[in-house]
Amino acid sequence: MHELLKMLDSPRSLLNFSLATLAVLALCFVVAAGR
Repeated sequence: MHELLKMLDSPRSLLNFSLATLAVLALCFVVAAGR
Protein backbone atom coordinates (compact mmCIF):
# COMPACT_ATOMS: atom_id res chain seq x y z
CA MET A 1 0.00 0.00 0.00
CA HIS A 2 2.88 2.32 0.84
CA GLU A 3 4.42 1.73 -2.58
CA LEU A 4 1.13 2.68 -4.22
CA LEU A 5 0.92 5.96 -2.33
CA LYS A 6 4.55 6.72 -3.11
CA MET A 7 3.92 6.01 -6.79
CA LEU A 8 0.87 8.27 -6.88
CA ASP A 9 2.88 11.01 -5.20
CA SER A 10 4.39 12.06 -8.53
CA PRO A 11 2.08 13.93 -10.95
CA ARG A 12 3.35 11.92 -13.90
CA SER A 13 2.42 8.59 -12.32
CA LEU A 14 -0.92 10.04 -11.27
CA LEU A 15 -1.57 11.06 -14.88
CA ASN A 16 -0.66 7.59 -16.13
CA PHE A 17 -2.93 6.05 -13.49
CA SER A 18 -5.81 8.30 -14.58
CA LEU A 19 -5.28 7.44 -18.25
CA ALA A 20 -5.18 3.74 -17.45
CA THR A 21 -8.42 4.02 -15.46
CA LEU A 22 -10.13 5.89 -18.30
CA ALA A 23 -8.92 3.27 -20.77
CA VAL A 24 -10.40 0.46 -18.68
CA LEU A 25 -13.71 2.29 -18.29
CA ALA A 26 -13.84 2.99 -22.03
CA LEU A 27 -13.14 -0.67 -22.79
CA CYS A 28 -15.93 -1.80 -20.45
CA PHE A 29 -18.30 0.69 -22.07
CA VAL A 30 -17.48 -0.59 -25.56
CA VAL A 31 -18.00 -4.20 -24.49
CA ALA A 32 -21.31 -3.34 -22.82
CA ALA A 33 -22.49 -1.35 -25.85
CA GLY A 34 -21.44 -4.11 -28.24
CA ARG A 35 -23.74 -6.69 -26.68
